[in-house]
Amino acid sequence: MISIIIVAIFFIGSAFFSGSEIGLVSLDKHRLKHEAAKSKSKKRLYDFITNPDKVLGTTLIGNNISLIIVSSVFTAFMIKLDVMSETLAALLLAGGLLLFAEIIPKILIRNTCNTSIPKMFFLIRFFSFLFHPLIWVLSKINNAFFRLFKINKKSSTHLFTKDDLSYLLGEAEKAGQVKKDEHDLIEEVLDFRDLTVKNIMIPRTNIVGVKADTPIREVINLVKEVGFTRFPVYSVDIDHIDGMLIIHDLLEVKDLSLNAEKFIRDAYFVPEIMKATTLLKKMQQKKTPIAVVVDEYGGTAGIISVEDLLEELVGEIEDEYDAQENDISKLNDTTLLVNGEVEIERLIEDYNIDLDEGDYETLAGMLIEKFERIPRYNETLIIKNYEFTIKQVTAKKIEKVLVKILPQQEESV
Repeated sequence: MISIIIVAIFFIGSAFFSGSEIGLVSLDKHRLKHEAAKSKSKKRLYDFITNPDKVLGTTLIGNNISLIIVSSVFTAFMIKLDVMSETLAALLLAGGLLLFAEIIPKILIRNTCNTSIPKMFFLIRFFSFLFHPLIWVLSKINNAFFRLFKINKKSSTHLFTKDDLSYLLGEAEKAGQVKKDEHDLIEEVLDFRDLTVKNIMIPRTNIVGVKADTPIREVINLVKEVGFTRFPVYSVDIDHIDGMLIIHDLLEVKDLSLNAEKFIRDAYFVPEIMKATTLLKKMQQKKTPIAVVVDEYGGTAGIISVEDLLEELVGEIEDEYDAQENDISKLNDTTLLVNGEVEIERLIEDYNIDLDEGDYETLAGMLIEKFERIPRYNETLIIKNYEFTIKQVTAKKIEKVLVKILPQQEESV
C-alpha cells in the first residue's frame, strides 16, 4: 500500500515539474513585465523566469528525482507481486510516464500558462528553495562549460515577436500614447510581412488584356471603356504575355492603325509565392509600376501593381480612373448587395457579419465551397443568421450576391 502511495505522489510530482517547465518558458514575458510593475507576486514570477538556471534547475532536478523514485518503487513492487517480468513492468511504466507525466501535462499547461503558472508558482518557489544547493552546483558546472567552450552566456538572442509588439501597441493605445490610426497602420505593416503576391494580385479572371495585333484605335476605345492605363499584351493567349502596354506611350502616336505590339515594354514576371515585401523592393529598384504573376507551371496567375501593394498598407487609393461602382451597396438596415470578389475579412471587420474564415478569401469562394459548385441565379443559402441569394452569375463566377440579415438564428447549412 505504501509503495502505491509513493508511486502516485511522485508520478504527480513528475507531471507537475514537466508542466511547470513548459509553462515557465511559454509565459508571455513582455506582458508579465508590464504587470510586474503593479504586482509583487508578478514581479517575483518575472524575476524567476528571467533566471534560466533557476527555471531549468528546479524543473529538471524535481522531475528527475520523481522519475527515479517512481521507477525504482514501481519496478520493485511489481517484481515483489510477481505478476509480470521486470522488462514488462519497465515498459508499462515508461508508457504511463510518457503519456500522463509528460505529454498531457505539457499540452494542458502550455495552453493555459498565463493563468495556471501564477497559481502554481508558490509550489515552484518552494521546490526552488528546497533544491537550492543542487541548483547552485549545477549552475557552477554550467558556467564552467560556458567558459571552457568560450560561449558568452549573455549573448543569447531575446526574440521580440509580432504578438509581443501587438500587445505593447494595444497597451500604448489604451494609455493614449499611440493613436488608433497609427496603431492600425503598424498592424498593417506587420501583417504585410506575411503576405505573398498571390494574396494581393488581381486574379487572371479579372485581367483585361490586349492582343498583339489590336490597332491602337481599339486600345484607346478600351481605355475609355474600362479606365485602365496599363494592359498586358499577348499573341496567343493570356498565358503567353509578350509585354506591357502603357497608355502614356501612345500620347504622341498619330497613326492609330498601328498594332499594340509595336509599343510594348518588357514585362516583369514574378512567382505568386514571392513575399509582398520582396516584390515591393524589387519594383522600386526596377522602377516598374506593374508585374505579371506566374504560377508554378509558368501560366499567368494574375497581375499586380505598386498601387495594389501600397493599398494593403494604407487602404484603398482611389483616383479619377478608378471605377465608381461600389462593390458593397447597403440597400437597407438588413440587406447588402455585395460583389462576389469582396473579401470575407472585409465583411467581418467592416460590416460585423459573423462568418467563418476558411480556405477561401472572397464571398464567391465561400459560397462555391458551400454549394460545392457554381450556384444558379436566385439560389439561396442560409449560413448562421445570414441569407445569401445569388443575383448575378456567369458560367465561371459569382458576380453579385444579396446578403440579408435574418431576424433570428437559423440552422447553418
